[in-house]
Amino acid sequence: MTRAPWRGRRAPAGDIATLSPTAQVKAAIAAAGTSKPAKRGVRFMLDQVSAREAMIAPLLGIYLGLAVVRLHERFPVLQVPYLLWIMMAITLATVLSALPSGAWSTAWKLSPQLRLVAVLLALGIVTVPLGIWMSGSLNYLINRYTVAIAVYVACFFIVRDRKVLRRVVTIYVTIATVVASVNVIAYLNKDVSLTAMSAEEQAIYHETGVLSNETNRQTFGSLDPNDLAAVMATTLPLALWLATGSFRRRMIWTPCALIMAIAVIPTASRGGLLGLAAAAVVLILVGTEGAKRFLLAGTLGLGALLFNALAGSQMDRMSNLGGTDYNYTASEGRIAIWKRGIVWMIRRPWGYGLDNFPVYFSWLNGPDRAAHNSLIQYGVELGVLGIAAYLTICYTLVKSLLAIRRNAMRGDKADREVATLCGHVLAMLAACWTTGFFLSNAYYPMTYMAIGIGSAVVLSRVEAKSAVAPIAAPANAAGLRRRRLKAFQTA
Repeated sequence: MTRAPWRGRRAPAGDIATLSPTAQVKAAIAAAGTSKPAKRGVRFMLDQVSAREAMIAPLLGIYLGLAVVRLHERFPVLQVPYLLWIMMAITLATVLSALPSGAWSTAWKLSPQLRLVAVLLALGIVTVPLGIWMSGSLNYLINRYTVAIAVYVACFFIVRDRKVLRRVVTIYVTIATVVASVNVIAYLNKDVSLTAMSAEEQAIYHETGVLSNETNRQTFGSLDPNDLAAVMATTLPLALWLATGSFRRRMIWTPCALIMAIAVIPTASRGGLLGLAAAAVVLILVGTEGAKRFLLAGTLGLGALLFNALAGSQMDRMSNLGGTDYNYTASEGRIAIWKRGIVWMIRRPWGYGLDNFPVYFSWLNGPDRAAHNSLIQYGVELGVLGIAAYLTICYTLVKSLLAIRRNAMRGDKADREVATLCGHVLAMLAACWTTGFFLSNAYYPMTYMAIGIGSAVVLSRVEAKSAVAPIAAPANAAGLRRRRLKAFQTA
């Protein structure tokens, strides 16, 4: 038998076609061995990140602690001029430089949430000249909305890898726990700023421990107490996700979650309390399964009892949701504000411009008031397209996460971990959207962090879902299925 002249190098296609099937496989293996391997990190993978991207995890965790929890506002020693802007520029530049080639085009095709967030950003830019106060909208777009967009982009691209997500969330939850612990200690020791309180208010506070809204603002610095409650309620499911997997994790992160729940008490925020309740309900329903569900329900029940015991007289205000509340009766309560917002949305469906709801309210009613509802805020400021885009983001996230969880429940242990992650992400979104229904959180970094993490989890499972699609064998001329040789992986 004569030796093939092409042995040891790639054979021409015509020569391979004349060989036997065994010889064809050997030729293909030889050709594959001589080809150069692809460079590592060039291909954009949906469920894994490169080494350069993984190095951004600590930086992103710290940035979330500053942008979402606003650590620098709670501790004056960290109030460096333009600290948040510097961190945003460093984080965003690092993320964009570390992304492999084709990342943007691939993510744009596969993620409807990314496209819808781009629509919201475009509407924010377009409504600047079309709004009622151009300079105010432009200032808000540059100084505030860009921070939220940077948070979304960083979360969307970096945390699609579950290992990197755990690292980022670990740092972020640690920062949130520190802020929560400081507030809880101040509340238990009654160590608050009394400079803005009258003598009568001080006497009432020392006797009952109840703080007025203005005093709460003095206590928590520039961070609104309602915003702090929303952050704690949204972060709590992430802390409970860190607690899954082992006994040691539960012993570390479950107390952190309890501290976050207790930190809602000093804020006296009813929206924060409803956010905690929404997160608890979703966690019990889809956060886990089997006997673990009863264990989680028991843990949440003990947390609720501890919350009620420590809340004391604050619980009276937090549980007062009846028709006698000022939100129902006052002309500047939430119900009256929401009704005005719906009317304004109908009158001007193209929007009033970013951050112009308080401006228009002050023009018509005297003092400025926030929308106190993220949906109303999107609808009035970014128009009908804005609220439609935001609602579509919410719908697609919930639908995709539920589908991923349902499919993962039928898989192995690794898939069960994905199902647990989806349940906790849904609880995080439930807390975020519940608090956002009573607060003006439309463009907050907290909101875009939540939808960014949810979008990343959905994107990471697109490849897994497409990989299980069956490939039909070609039919012969008689319409019958032909048996195909099982291809070698290297070939």
